[in-house]
Amino acid sequence: MIAKPGYGKTVLCQTIIEDLREYVLDSRSSAQYLSSSVVFYFFDKRRGAFNSHSDAIRAVLAQLVHLHRHNKQAIDIASIILAKNATGQFTATDNEVFAVLSLLLEQLQLTFLVFDGLDECSDYPELFKRLEENASLSRSCALLFLSRPTVQLPRWIRKDCFKINPTHLENVEDMERFLRPEIQDLIDIEVLPEGQDVEEIVQMICLRANGMFLWVRLLVDYLRLPALTIRQRLYAIRNLNRLEGLDALYNAILDGIESQPRTSVLTVRH
Repeated sequence: MIAKPGYGKTVLCQTIIEDLREYVLDSRSSAQYLSSSVVFYFFDKRRGAFNSHSDAIRAVLAQLVHLHRHNKQAIDIASIILAKNATGQFTATDNEVFAVLSLLLEQLQLTFLVFDGLDECSDYPELFKRLEENASLSRSCALLFLSRPTVQLPRWIRKDCFKINPTHLENVEDMERFLRPEIQDLIDIEVLPEGQDVEEIVQMICLRANGMFLWVRLLVDYLRLPALTIRQRLYAIRNLNRLEGLDALYNAILDGIESQPRTSVLTVRH
């Protein structure tokens, strides 16, 4: 899935993982058998570290071993890391981790590997290379990537993949469902005047959002800032072009926080 920043890919990814888990359960697979599994990794530059292909594959392997911890064959395969660790180190090398993952995938009936925020992986070409090696050995391995458009997919993925490029119109209903109770709450707590047309405000915001769910959520946070007056909130809603784009909205939120009394700023930071 390829979509712009702020579209809501990570939220969608969490839902997809839950749906896949339900599918696995409906298929009556069990950790007692080497059957279907769903494993995932979320790349996130805000963490600083742990955004390499090695971090992702180690996490995926750890999840697989845990899911099949009651299966003797799976544990025997995982124990290769300890039995064959010729380096004498406590931490397995990348080659050892990938070797065990390959052996485990060969035995599984179906494995869903989900990677979110692929564009935030520090060395995603190496991840593609390793996954190609593993996918060629696995009897049935399904890959799901969620990313911004900046990532170049290798040929082996492009030729067999189902690519989803959602438009800015495809998440409008989700934004509307999110906004209606939020705007109504702003009216109920009297930070917006009574009598405002909730549906009109929702439509104005969705039209300006251009598919960015994150922008919508940040706008609600901005409208809730105590430093704003009712008139300033109404002006912001009627002139959303001033807040268009994530950068403009982030700057407006920071300006609003800085203009609050110091006690309020300390509370927000805490």
